Amino acid sequence: MEQENNNNKNEEKGISQVVNKLEAKVLEGNYYEAQQLYKTLYFRHSNGKRWKQVRELLTSGATIMLSRGHINEGSDLALLLIQSFSSSHTNPSAEIIDSLIQLFSLYSYSSLSSSTNFTLLKCPDGSSCREESKDEREAKNKFIQAVLKWNSVEGNSNDISRLHFAFAMDSFHFKHYSKSQKHFLRSNNPHEFSKMLIEWSSEGYPSERDLFLARSVLQYLSLGNLKDANALYTQFLMILPEDSCPRTPLIHFIRFLLLTVERDAYSLFQKIKESYKPSLLRDPSFLNYLDQIALVFFKVEPPKPQANNLFSGLFRSLMTPPSLASRAPLRIEKPEDQGVD
Repeated sequence: MEQENNNNKNEEKGISQVVNKLEAKVLEGNYYEAQQLYKTLYFRHSNGKRWKQVRELLTSGATIMLSRGHINEGSDLALLLIQSFSSSHTNPSAEIIDSLIQLFSLYSYSSLSSSTNFTLLKCPDGSSCREESKDEREAKNKFIQAVLKWNSVEGNSNDISRLHFAFAMDSFHFKHYSKSQKHFLRSNNPHEFSKMLIEWSSEGYPSERDLFLARSVLQYLSLGNLKDANALYTQFLMILPEDSCPRTPLIHFIRFLLLTVERDAYSLFQKIKESYKPSLLRDPSFLNYLDQIALVFFKVEPPKPQANNLFSGLFRSLMTPPSLASRAPLRIEKPEDQGVD
């Protein structure tokens, strides 16, 4: 036992020394060489199933690369880190989720610190911010896809909602409203979700703002989340006065629907659905959401989808967590062993 403890201490001391050497290479500007050495050590330690050392090594490498403005190299190491979680069947604990949120926050910092040519936008808080680069968006998308795939296989942790919130706020910041919406639906944060919807809906006509609210409430209910559906409805209308968002028949329908679902009253559900059908037909996808809501809350099977239904694909995309459409395994190129001790 004592021998085993000594071995563990020696291994920890060894990995710390290697990490310090690699960080020194990065600080000297030898980014590509450092990246290849990180990857060589990753394959060596993962083959030996020394997962603690792998995590320390890659977290350190991704952090220092991203914080120094090297988004491609940092992203590569971050993806290897997530792959190591899958390979070791590591559950998405709160501690790991915290570390991934911290890493994700560095993607935007990395792009900012490495670029002097960008366009300023108006951010959600009213301040000025830069336009997102193509490399940054692509790197973030790969990170998000890898994290959600790992989570779906290794346990579907409730803590993943905090990562969804980070992803949602990042997309909101750069005005990718549709992507932001998909993550907000799984973030357990209807308050910030309502702010995003208000900004998004301001780009259209005031008479169409009710569509943004109705669509998101129906999506929440399709996922079985009555609590956040109610909170979103209340918050959205609390912020927007009636002259900015007229209380249309569709708004009234949503209010009645929320009450009906709470009461488990399927006959009333059918009645209001028929009564407000002209309003619901303003967006044909609403009827698909209502079929799913009937299944979730009243255990009523939806009608069989018609062939070539244009909206069935859109609906399936909602029910599938963002970035999980593709489940192809990540392909990581193995570097040549460069003799790192």
